[in-house]
Parts: sequence; structure tokens; C-alpha cells
Amino acid sequence: MTIKIYGTSHVSQESIEVIDQAFLEGPDVVALELDPPRLEALMFEGRGRDDGSVFIRLLERFQKYIGGKTGLMPGEEMLYAYNRGIQENLDVALVDRDIRVTVERLKKLDVRRS
Repeated sequence: MTIKIYGTSHVSQESIEVIDQAFLEGPDVVALELDPPRLEALMFEGRGRDDGSVFIRLLERFQKYIGGKTGLMPGEEMLYAYNRGIQENLDVALVDRDIRVTVERLKKLDVRRS
């Protein structure tokens, strides 16, 4: 078994090209650094989803700002790879930790100014 990892930038058109190149190699599985809640957010963006987290909403606003500057919204390359994997009848694995776990851990950080 061979595992290949392709690095992408969340806000770069070149990322779509990297994904297209990777699919030319005929993968058996597509693994994405994505969790189910984030995939759902990407799939249904702007449709009244509200997880109640101020941190998540601020992060999404920042990502939209950056995406507006680069022409590719953050996560768009992940959604592209996911959809292409589904269209090509491949297994798609979401291999990232649930963002809610990460946010809860961040809330518990003891941040002190020096």
C-alpha cells in the first residue's frame, strides 16, 4: 500500500490543481483533514446554521475575508476533493478531530500576559 499526502493551501487556486493532479494518479481512498461538522458547514454554508460558538463565527468571518482577497474561500478545496471523491465512487475518510473538541480545549487554555 502506498500513501501519498498532498499539501494544499485553504485559499489558493493552485490547491484545486494539486487535487486534480492527485486524482489523475487513481487513488483508492481520499482522506481529508476535515471533520464531519466542518464538512457539513462547507456543504450548507449560509443556510441558517448556527452552532452558537462566538469563536467559530469569528474564525469563519476571518476566513471569508481572506477568501475574498484570494478568490478561493477557505475549505473550498476540501469540498472540491470530497465531491470529486464521491463522484468517482471512492471512499472518503474525514481524518481530523471534531472542531468542537479543539474549541473546548482552547477555552481551557490559561493565557497570561507577561
